[in-house]
Amino acid sequence: MIYEHRGIDGNKKVNGRKRQLLVDVLGCIWNASVNAAHKYDGIGGLELLEDITEKMPGVKKIMGDKAYRGTFAAAVENRGLFFEVHDRPEGVKGIAIEAKRWVVERTFACLNFYRRVVMDYEHTT
Repeated sequence: MIYEHRGIDGNKKVNGRKRQLLVDVLGCIWNASVNAAHKYDGIGGLELLEDITEKMPGVKKIMGDKAYRGTFAAAVENRGLFFEVHDRPEGVKGIAIEAKRWVVERTFACLNFYRRVVMDYEHTT
């Protein structure tokens, strides 16, 4: 059913599906995951780690935001990799530019030019 693959994430104001990407420092996509929006980011991101050492043999570190601490970070460290979270600088209010995080945000911005990615036309992921 279509409702199994859709949901509402009230925290991020996402209705439908969330897309998660594993990109390198240049923004090239190595793995992607599409989940219902109500699924927690850390648990949904575990799909990104499948076959990571075969796809990216030189990877040593994975960076993410605060939502990927916990389950995802433990799974990364179980694979012998280092997990790093960039926090916003102390004392900064409003939007804080985090240089490394903008690589994946830029990749998402490029994907928004493709109609099939922006809208949910399919019934399943």
